[in-house]
Amino acid sequence: MLWGFFAFFLEVRKISKNYKIGKMIEYLKVHDIVSREELALYLCSNKKTISGYVGDINSSGMYFIDSISGPNGGYRLNKKNLGKELYFDASEINSLMIANKIIREECSEIYPEFDSLCAKIGKFNYLNDSLEESIIIKSFKSISDDYETRKKQEKIDTAIINQCKIYIYEYKRINKRERESEKRVIHPYAVINYRSSLYLVGFCELRKDLRFFKLDRLKKFKVSEEKFVKDIDYTNEDLLKSCIGIHRGKSFELKLIVRFPFDEIISEKIWTDDQVINRLDDDSIEFIGTMEGEEEIITWLLSMKDKVDIISPKYIKDEYGKVLGNILENYNKTRNR
Repeated sequence: MLWGFFAFFLEVRKISKNYKIGKMIEYLKVHDIVSREELALYLCSNKKTISGYVGDINSSGMYFIDSISGPNGGYRLNKKNLGKELYFDASEINSLMIANKIIREECSEIYPEFDSLCAKIGKFNYLNDSLEESIIIKSFKSISDDYETRKKQEKIDTAIINQCKIYIYEYKRINKRERESEKRVIHPYAVINYRSSLYLVGFCELRKDLRFFKLDRLKKFKVSEEKFVKDIDYTNEDLLKSCIGIHRGKSFELKLIVRFPFDEIISEKIWTDDQVINRLDDDSIEFIGTMEGEEEIITWLLSMKDKVDIISPKYIKDEYGKVLGNILENYNKTRNR
């Protein structure tokens, strides 16, 4: 019994070590020179352990890490073997398999898409539960500074736990009309992960509603000592029930005519809780539903190309027309270059 526990303990340590080595390689891929202290902080390890990881990586022959001396020295991944892959260890792949089973049984409406994703990532057989010890896949990378984002999250987590308000002084916005924003006072509720990016979810005193703030775009903020009482009770399902993406805003009651092949695609999913879909003929449907977030509504409509007609509201129809006009104007400017 004791030997069995000891063997299990050794296996857990092996998985943890492989996982941290993989994370260390990924961190070095997106940074130039990283000090041993920073790596120790990132991996929740000590400096001696980091030196051991470097030795293990260099002896494996797959990657080589250079040691840079001097006051600004540290470790740097050798550019000759710098790849564009992500590392997945056995424990992560096993978690993916478990999630696949749960979604298959409880969320059948999204199972085909998730199963396809798992097949691309895992390259393993679900029927006999076999898997490779580690998987390497190609992926896009974020150019954001993970270390700076983690420091922001630590401050925000402290504010959430202690129910302290956050003052946002500078936030980089995508919408040009909102780039020059006034100071915001936020009651922080949670930090969520959406499409591999971290967002602060909080009640905005200015807007009197929940808002999302991407941590990468939080340029200047501070945690105050002023306390708050939670203003809104919500679940993640409530949070985005009327949104196509993560951005909330003014609500619009959309009425659309959607033609083949998007009539089938739109009919297959629940886009908003109050949607009504009427089949007009074999090639088109009428879609009625309330949605939030003007920018993402427009993007969603553009994804249906010339197979959608906007019946109402007039505002969305006009904004959609402006975007199409700008696209055509830009095309005409560049087509003869």
